Amino acid sequence: MAEDTEEKVGTARMIALILLAIASLACLIAGGTPYAMAIETWVDKGYIFQGFELIDWLVGLIGAAIVAAGLLVAGIVLRLLRWRHASFASLLLSAVSAAFLVTTFVIYSQTGHGENSIEVVLLQALCIVGLFVIALPPFLHWLFAKRRPAAADLPKVS
Repeated sequence: MAEDTEEKVGTARMIALILLAIASLACLIAGGTPYAMAIETWVDKGYIFQGFELIDWLVGLIGAAIVAAGLLVAGIVLRLLRWRHASFASLLLSAVSAAFLVTTFVIYSQTGHGENSIEVVLLQALCIVGLFVIALPPFLHWLFAKRRPAAADLPKVS
């Protein structure tokens, strides 16, 4: 009876993880498309030195928020996944998340209104919060994962 319950819980866990992974991938695609299109418009129209137009800026940041949600869900999936290399994958996800947030700040802070405008300060605050909410938990998963010492993999000498 107990084995049957454990099997049902294992199956439900895998289904939940698969659904979360699909949701994460959907967020990454759905948010990455407008994010990339806004950056492409920014480069094509020569706004690199002038800043974004308001609509492109808003669309890009909404896309960035959706991508950030996808990265957050991916971190949850890696934390719940029973895989030997999940903690290392969390470290990689943490690095990708931090790079994404820093890149978003660098690109979208060029609004043409100056460095101390309200939208740049708000963007800075959101990116700092994003680093703590999105990039830090996967890093802590990697940091606190129970890893075996390197000597445990060496052959035993009699």
